[in-house]
Amino acid sequence: MKDIFRLVQTGDLHLGSPFTFAPNQASLLQKTQIETFWSIIRLCQEQQADALLIAGDFFDQPNPDRALVLAVCEMLNSLTHTRVLIAPGNHDPFGLDSPYRTIEWPESVTIFGEQLDYVEFADHHLRIYGIGFTATVSTRPLLADQAIDLDSDFANVLLIHGDLDGPSEQSPYNALKSADLANKGFDYVAVGHIHEFSGLKIQGQTSLAYAGCPFGRGFDETGSKGVIAGTLQLVPSRLSDLSGQKPRPFSVKISLEFAPLASRQFVDLAVDVTGLTDQQQLADHILAMMGQAGGQHFRDNLYKIRLIGALPEGFSPVLAILEQRLAGQVCYFKIRDNTRRAYQLDRLITEHSLRGAFVRQAQAKIEEARTSKDPNQLAAAELALELGLLVMQGEGITYAAD
Repeated sequence: MKDIFRLVQTGDLHLGSPFTFAPNQASLLQKTQIETFWSIIRLCQEQQADALLIAGDFFDQPNPDRALVLAVCEMLNSLTHTRVLIAPGNHDPFGLDSPYRTIEWPESVTIFGEQLDYVEFADHHLRIYGIGFTATVSTRPLLADQAIDLDSDFANVLLIHGDLDGPSEQSPYNALKSADLANKGFDYVAVGHIHEFSGLKIQGQTSLAYAGCPFGRGFDETGSKGVIAGTLQLVPSRLSDLSGQKPRPFSVKISLEFAPLASRQFVDLAVDVTGLTDQQQLADHILAMMGQAGGQHFRDNLYKIRLIGALPEGFSPVLAILEQRLAGQVCYFKIRDNTRRAYQLDRLITEHSLRGAFVRQAQAKIEEARTSKDPNQLAAAELALELGLLVMQGEGITYAAD
């Protein structure tokens, strides 16, 4: 018996995503998705993985472009040692006209359908179970009508797409509960649907994890992206079962870690421009902060820039100028101006005018808030001063209270 099983887990690749927020970069980002999948293939080859687990939403649509699917099949066919197991998700369900049914996949690929099934790795005494979505929603849990009788002589893994320990048991995306899966006896559950690495969760004798998406699709999916990689090891057990039942001949040691992959990242960056006085200074500072946040390959990333801080009276960012001066410096960026005015309050507070009286009263409120040490009260008092001064200058204000 081979006691070490090597696996790579991914999911939520969403190949073929349209990237509508950045139409000029959509083709490049789709290419990056494919390059990221190639890096997963290479990782499987380097580690001689016994299995590549794809936990749903492999494709972004139920009926992706046929050329894309054929290209993916060709890539998977390059794996000589690794079995590939796919549990379709809500974006790419196992429907009647799904490419999972209509296209011939490599012999090394198993696609799980509407019935729970397993692939046995006899030399490792391990079975990988899986089940897939058949529609874009699944309000009834996929395992609800499945007979599950696991053989304790095998290590048992579940591959599934769903909403693990979500806030609602009525989730339209296959509600799952860690406790239920542990009670069924699975040693490890590889889950897809959530686009962030979850870490390894422990429930009784069961470990569970989301790998997250290996490449983000927008600024709600920032930070490092990758896969889960590592081993399951069967360790012979000498313990006896005092209950009189047949003891399990081994325990399962799980050694799985997050492996970052993505060559491009989505970066949500707040840039403090306090005290800057011209557009070129702003552009240079923004670029420097991009470099600081993105590292050596920062130009490959996509940035959402939020300008914050206080600027002198009479000066404000001109986004059209900044965009022109930063064009071509990075893969993609967009800028929002959240700066405020830096008023000379020590001068304004001495004015013998309505504005001076307002500033004196507002400053008193600010000092009261500081004394109270209530951050919400202080923020409200400072905002009231800023908005009041803008109104006195005749500027229109649009303000939405939470």
